Amino acid sequence: VEIVTLIQDDERFLTELFRQLTDESTSIPKRRDLVLFLKEFCNFSQNLQPQGKEAFYRTLTALGILPALEITLAINDGQTKTASIDILTYIVEYSPSVVRDYTLQQINNTEPEQMLINVIVTQLVNDTDTELGGAVQLAGVLRLLLDPENMLASVNKTEKTDFLNYFYKNSIVTLIEPLLANTVGDKPLHEDYRTVQLLGLILELLSFCVEHHMYQIKNCILNKDLLRRILILMKSSHTFLVLGALRFMRKIIALKDEFYN
Repeated sequence: VEIVTLIQDDERFLTELFRQLTDESTSIPKRRDLVLFLKEFCNFSQNLQPQGKEAFYRTLTALGILPALEITLAINDGQTKTASIDILTYIVEYSPSVVRDYTLQQINNTEPEQMLINVIVTQLVNDTDTELGGAVQLAGVLRLLLDPENMLASVNKTEKTDFLNYFYKNSIVTLIEPLLANTVGDKPLHEDYRTVQLLGLILELLSFCVEHHMYQIKNCILNKDLLRRILILMKSSHTFLVLGALRFMRKIIALKDEFYN
């Protein structure tokens, strides 16, 4: 705890750390070391009292941890990427609102592909690891960001509406792209382990969205012909993917919404 407090109070040190993290000229090994240090720093902070933890994350946010993560999440270096996902998970588990508010502030001054929420989705669907360890963790982050239950206490009264509107207008297309690409015929195009695991993750997230965002997801389901596409996954040779598609359909039926008839 004393170590965290000492480093946190050394603003010059932290400012220089974030400057190097976001500097294009910083080498990959150097940036990796900085991210690994930051991960351990966040790990130590878990032992802080609630008041100290709030001050800790407020300091990191003010110094620019989220813009730094936009860069480090997308770097083609396994250790850097994994540690960046861990840091993002710490932040979102502590306060999803920090990331949602940051996203809303970015809308008018950031290219869509550089927006943190879109970096998260892009890294999720492009995880090259066969086991999809990073994608699973990012799906958990995404679920926390999209969960209306933790939007209720927000000071920003329009946070829920504005954030979800942005996500469904700009981000969900990237999330469902692998599903659309694999259901162009009358049966799944690819049945390799990684593809099937990824589609299972996407189905879980879509099922969550159907349950919690009845209004916002309707247009996406209709415009992208998602019901028919997900029915194609029922023909998969992988039982767990068939069950995932079935669970999604059950969520739809349980809504008893005439829209889906």
